[in-house]
Amino acid sequence: MKKEIKYKHFIITRFNIRTNYSCSLKNPSYNPMNKILDIDYLKQRFLIFEKYTLQSIKKQTNQNFSWIVLFHSDTPNIFKNKILKLKKKYNFIDLYFNDNQKFNLLEYCNDNNLIFDYLITTRIDNDDMISENYVEKVQNYANQNFHKCIISFENGIQYDLITKKTYDYVRKDNHFLSMISGKNDSILNYNHSKIFDTDIDIEIIKTDKPMWIEIIHESNVHNMVKEDDIERKLKCNTKLLVSDYDQTFYLNDEDIEINKKAVDKFRKAGNIFMIATGRSYMDYHEKLNAYNFKYDYVIINHGATILDKDDNIIANFTINNDVINKIKEDLQLEKSIKYFCCSKLESRVEFDYGDLTKIRVKYHTKEEAMKINEIINNKYSDYVNSYYVTANSVEIISNETNKSDAINLLINRLNLLKENVYTIGDGYSDISMIKDFNGYAMVNSVEELKQVALKKYKSVSDLIHEILSIMN
Repeated sequence: MKKEIKYKHFIITRFNIRTNYSCSLKNPSYNPMNKILDIDYLKQRFLIFEKYTLQSIKKQTNQNFSWIVLFHSDTPNIFKNKILKLKKKYNFIDLYFNDNQKFNLLEYCNDNNLIFDYLITTRIDNDDMISENYVEKVQNYANQNFHKCIISFENGIQYDLITKKTYDYVRKDNHFLSMISGKNDSILNYNHSKIFDTDIDIEIIKTDKPMWIEIIHESNVHNMVKEDDIERKLKCNTKLLVSDYDQTFYLNDEDIEINKKAVDKFRKAGNIFMIATGRSYMDYHEKLNAYNFKYDYVIINHGATILDKDDNIIANFTINNDVINKIKEDLQLEKSIKYFCCSKLESRVEFDYGDLTKIRVKYHTKEEAMKINEIINNKYSDYVNSYYVTANSVEIISNETNKSDAINLLINRLNLLKENVYTIGDGYSDISMIKDFNGYAMVNSVEELKQVALKKYKSVSDLIHEILSIMN
């Protein structure tokens, strides 16, 4: 006789089955869907899966769930044998599908004679982790609030396997979502970045502690970070200089050569140099390749993304997907000359790409651009920061960041003293970092920036020489 239960909770991981992206990739050769049966790719994924994902599921304080892991039917036998061993130890259900098949949870439940009134479904990727009380909190909510909804814990962590650092990360439309639904629906039916476009209730739950960990890694990383590694603190006298790029670090070809030599001296003295630019990743690297200057960190897109000198992502802030379409209407694109969007290191994508870090629109006149900039800031200040930039353009990023916020994030990670941070710039998006630190202006700066700067300089090299003289 079948046993009646109120609900059945499934955690579902799509390990290496093909899924369709909601947007086109600029470089298809980097599409992970082309690598799902690749030996090296699978070796790396299983290393992360075993060390992080499996452990987080095993440690759940509430074990009242079933974990289904979906694999491609053509997964090489060496990994199928590994799966057999792992599922005996960690008690997950392995299911296999080819490219023409699709997992149907209701069919699975019917085939296994499972009867329930409601479903709870949770998705977790094969390279991520959930807090040990994640399932407990989801089911506690469900027991008290049984209605169709998507549950989002907005507080999480990003852990970078390369830099060995963790970063607080707040995102409502994250990919660690759960769903309470009837029998014919599940969280797998929804793109996490577009949940606010649906008619389903979205329950945002705030917690004191992070509820998930997103692991950042390169596709061919094999060496796992030792858990007992201790980050060495930087000396308290280390200085950080943050410079805007256009019309600051670069004025002309002659000045940048002088600045490069000054930066070399600054870094050799044990200090840290950082570029903070509104440029996208591609546009920044175009200048980097042309002038071959040295740096330790770079902020791109006005603070939306922070990278180290090897292009490892330290932090990334995306524009709330819920307002992008509304902003698009108010940008009056039909009156623009051109526009593009950015997403992490992708520098030319469309509005529907998802996870946008910056929107740039160029207009025919400065007056048009300034008017649009005012409209965006007035209507969407709860979601974005909009800046007027040169060439009659407007650039928009998440209001969760700016250049100052990005610098603060970095100095906290590096254990630097705020009084040892120096900033210099010339434009509107530089004002926040000039106000919040030892801030200086270029002589050609906008008036609003000059008013908050400690002093004006003709060249970044002049500021560097002054900082070094103080140190000596």
